[in-house]
Amino acid sequence: MKLCFCGDVTNCMEGIEILSKDFDFIPSFCDCNCDATSCDVSVNVRQVKGSDIYVSKKGSDATIQYSEKIHFFRALGVLLEQLKKGSDSFEITEEPQFTMNGPMFDVSQGNAVINVKSVKENGHHGVEYAHAVLRRQL
Repeated sequence: MKLCFCGDVTNCMEGIEILSKDFDFIPSFCDCNCDATSCDVSVNVRQVKGSDIYVSKKGSDATIQYSEKIHFFRALGVLLEQLKKGSDSFEITEEPQFTMNGPMFDVSQGNAVINVKSVKENGHHGVEYAHAVLRRQL
């Protein structure tokens, strides 16, 4: 599925590219005046400080409204989930619950040891972050 993103998406492009591989969509980036007929879904993205997370879709037009970068990716996840369900029209608003995200490691297990292999197997996007955390811990 090809998703065309326009609007306030510049600071999220790298993350969109990474997620596209995991969630099987083809991203395209353009200004909002471009011809989106080659896209399955045209996603208009708006960053509004202090706003709730808002995701809607009607036909082939979708809207994501977010306040912080983390909220954009939550909204994108909601959109992808609805697309996977086959929803043609929906409107979802959520109050943001978090201001940041990152990997969380359960080190409370008796002989559990975090190593590079286990981090790669359980969350390849957080490998660099995990390395930095482990270096600070040692």
